[in-house]
Amino acid sequence: MEISNRRDDDHKALVQWMAHNQGADHSSDIFLLALLEFVAASSQTKLNESDSYKLALSVVDNVRHAFGGQQLYISKGRTLDSLILKNKVWNEFTGQNQAELASKYNVSLPYIYRIVQSMRLISRISNTTDQPDMFPELYECINSKDQE
Repeated sequence: MEISNRRDDDHKALVQWMAHNQGADHSSDIFLLALLEFVAASSQTKLNESDSYKLALSVVDNVRHAFGGQQLYISKGRTLDSLILKNKVWNEFTGQNQAELASKYNVSLPYIYRIVQSMRLISRISNTTDQPDMFPELYECINSKDQE
């Protein structure tokens, strides 16, 4: 049976079969096969089966060539989840919808306030570093006197 013809949940059965029949020595192969299945299944909503399978093979090949032979630890991604949540909250924040956001994302209202506060700070810092100097002539004058 071709991998690209499987239902979305069939990868679990295939991974379990490989783990049982090949042992723990081949866990990296199981990971690559699972990655192939995940990418193929998730891309089929946008691509046809053949293209989604080609994309999945490309992703797996890139992962193999970039990290092949290394021992990798794959985190649960809690930091990434937190950053994604903070960006979603910040993008949807209107100035008066904190309670709505807390309810929508199933977090506390104080947590929404902390997110908004930290994102405001990050926004201010990033905006001030990109802002041009208001008095470049004054800085030039001060710098030239310091060099004398």
